[in-house]
Amino acid sequence: MSQSQLLQGEHNVMSSNDGSLILTNFRVKHESTNGGGSAYKSIPLKKISACALTTKKYPFLLVLAGLAVLGGATSPNDNLRIAAFVLAAIFILLYFLARNGQLEVFSDSGTSIVLPTSGLTHAQVRVFAEAVAQEIYKA
Repeated sequence: MSQSQLLQGEHNVMSSNDGSLILTNFRVKHESTNGGGSAYKSIPLKKISACALTTKKYPFLLVLAGLAVLGGATSPNDNLRIAAFVLAAIFILLYFLARNGQLEVFSDSGTSIVLPTSGLTHAQVRVFAEAVAQEIYKA
C-alpha cells in the first residue's frame, strides 16, 4: 500500500508479506484479485467486533496411514507390503497437504475479511490478530 492510499494521520502498523492484508492505526484493509475477480474491504478499528483464527486438520488420515502400515507389516506378500507402505506414505502426505486455516476479522455491521493462512504458522497469524486487538484498544 503506497502512502497516497493512507488517510491523513494514518500509518501502517503491520502487513502481510504480499501486501494484501494491512493493519493501520485506523483500519484493517484487504485487497485481493483472483480468477478475474477482485475484492477490496476496509474495516475501521472501531467497528471490529472479533478476530478469529481457525485451523482444520484431518487426523483420520494418520489413522489410515497407521492401518496401512499395520496391514503391510502383517502381509505375507511382498507386493502387498510395498503397496501398503506406499499407501501409508500417501495418507501422511495428504495429512500435511490438507491442513488449512483462515484468519477472520468481523465487523459489527456483519462484514468480514476472511483470509487463508496457507504458508503461515499459527503463531504468525496470531501475532496479526493480537496486533489488531492492541490497535483497537489504542483507538
